[in-house]
Amino acid sequence: MQSKLSSKTARGRRAPDAKVIVADLEARFVRFRAGAGRGARVPADLRAAALSALAGGVDRGELCRACKVSWSQVDAWQGSAARDRAPLPAVEPQPLRAFAVVDHPRPVERRPSPDRTLELRLGPWSVTVRFDDDAPRQDDPCCR
Repeated sequence: MQSKLSSKTARGRRAPDAKVIVADLEARFVRFRAGAGRGARVPADLRAAALSALAGGVDRGELCRACKVSWSQVDAWQGSAARDRAPLPAVEPQPLRAFAVVDHPRPVERRPSPDRTLELRLGPWSVTVRFDDDAPRQDDPCCR
């Protein structure tokens, strides 16, 4: 039984046989596992080579057995490759919305500040800061 890979390629050369491809992948996976620790992520080029072998007609079960890769792991690689190839959806720009900070300005009473007072008003809130001349200074014993 001949595989689909044994047909002539566009340049006139014969494509490598499926057994040769699987043997090459098996050797590459063995080299990878010898150098990497248990549970190490398979490099992208090795994943791509396995997926291209599958796309070229290599039997999935044969590839999984030879490379010691689970069926579900190959499924995950295929899903990841499909997501990477999928174009991102075009995002329509949202219209810019500006919110008014003050809807209706309230009249502000202008009062003189006799003892250095600062007041900040935000809507119904107000913050008042008063400078106190009797506050401890840095050279006082309590502030060292």
